[in-house]
Amino acid sequence: MPTLLKKGLALMLCWFVSSDLYALVILQYHHIDTETPFSTSTSPDRFTEHLALIEASGARVVRLEDAITRVAKLETENEIGPGPDAPAGNEAFQVAITFDDAFISIFRTVFPLLKARGWPFTIFVAPDLVETSAQYLTWDHLREMQRAGATIANHSLGHEHLLRLKGRQTDDDWMKRVSDNTREAERQLTMQLGGNRPLLYALPYGEYQPLIIERLHEMGYTIFGQQSGATSRSYETPKVHPRFPMGGPYSALESFRTKLSSRPLPIPHRLLDPLLGHAETRPSLSLHLPQSLTRTHRINCFGPSGALTIEPVGEGQYLIQTPAMLPTGRSRYNCTLKASDGRYYWYSQMWMRKLANNTWWEEP
Repeated sequence: MPTLLKKGLALMLCWFVSSDLYALVILQYHHIDTETPFSTSTSPDRFTEHLALIEASGARVVRLEDAITRVAKLETENEIGPGPDAPAGNEAFQVAITFDDAFISIFRTVFPLLKARGWPFTIFVAPDLVETSAQYLTWDHLREMQRAGATIANHSLGHEHLLRLKGRQTDDDWMKRVSDNTREAERQLTMQLGGNRPLLYALPYGEYQPLIIERLHEMGYTIFGQQSGATSRSYETPKVHPRFPMGGPYSALESFRTKLSSRPLPIPHRLLDPLLGHAETRPSLSLHLPQSLTRTHRINCFGPSGALTIEPVGEGQYLIQTPAMLPTGRSRYNCTLKASDGRYYWYSQMWMRKLANNTWWEEP
């Protein structure tokens, strides 16, 4: 076998082994409460059940920045198969727990439960919201949790819609606004909580366009969205790491079990622009899957209106589209494929569609 072909095969084998070994599932919560909006809330009882299922699964709860560093490190490794520091057994099932928006229930309900287990967690904080009402944490709450091992990270200055341009902004003006907003949020977090924090950034509402992602990467941030799926080594590290939202109907126990053991779908990570053009209502998604997966199981994809149409267009290539118009606002295509061991490969693409008059929608 030619040397170049051997090398290519070796790298493919290395990638497949590593992608399964180092699957990282990131859970995203907001409120842990029964008196808050259903779509962003998980009841305390359900959250406790989630923790019990994590324990029963044998998964290792990891600090987000440490796990992401491990994923990035794998990008530079060339050995075939796991290295000498590869996790053994169920330690390959890694879970990171995150919370957005700094709601008071994180301190009252979450903190005692996670502290008792010695589990790390991350809170993505918009500093301008801290101490603004009884529903938000105080800086003293955040300091106490940070001392106990929580990571406090950037979630913009005031949870703004960063995509919504102000007046006749140029791209340069827009990117300056994003940069200034991010730096001021980081400055306030550092002033209140001290430095030496990892540069992690959760996108407000999970919204983005490629220019925003490029700018945040230039500033040194690792970025997290709200599209579902696991993350791991791939052809390249995802530019926007997925997280599984856990609010409302997405907290159901049966689906939680499936998500907990999910793997990233092994495809190249292309950063698509999720903001649809005015006349674009049924966007197409192209996926190129390894034949080793599609020989045994069929990929299934779902959107807001149910099952999506999946058209084979080549060897391992599929064109995925919704049969009905996407609703205005944010929506997702979610694709899964069952692995031979019963776990699921998972991929999600977010879309955003403006109103018919090409204006932005109102948040509920």
